[in-house]
Amino acid sequence: MAKWKIWVALLVLFVSGVLIGSVGTRMYVRHKLSGIFSRERPAVRNLFVRRLTRELDLTREQREEIEQIASRAAEKFHKLHTQHRSEVQVIIDQSASEMKKHLSPAQQEQFDELRKRMKARHKKRRHGPPDRDHPPPPDMLEHHPPPPPPPHP
Repeated sequence: MAKWKIWVALLVLFVSGVLIGSVGTRMYVRHKLSGIFSRERPAVRNLFVRRLTRELDLTREQREEIEQIASRAAEKFHKLHTQHRSEVQVIIDQSASEMKKHLSPAQQEQFDELRKRMKARHKKRRHGPPDRDHPPPPDMLEHHPPPPPPPHP
């Protein structure tokens, strides 16, 4: 009888991993796309347009059209991101609630503390200066050099 419990636990773990992985991948892709066309980050969008201009040898008229398309896409991505932010949060909260059911009281407290730290880090990244303890992934460094070190007193 204990064997079937192990298999059920492994199945639940596997399904949870697949769900979390797919939600995470979707969020990552959406973040990457919104970073290219973001309304709040026109510098990234401009880099994208300049790169297309350089590599595709666009004419001035083509560049202007591409810029307009990128601006329209930025607005659409911004609206999409705003509309679905609450839905993503609901999925995360539901998953966390389910996970907590399988943790001891001490683990639940640690889990809650971990979630608080993660939310604070996310909020800081969205609204504050870059986090030096967690640099951006290498693929983002191509267009964004690391910030200079702070001056020493």
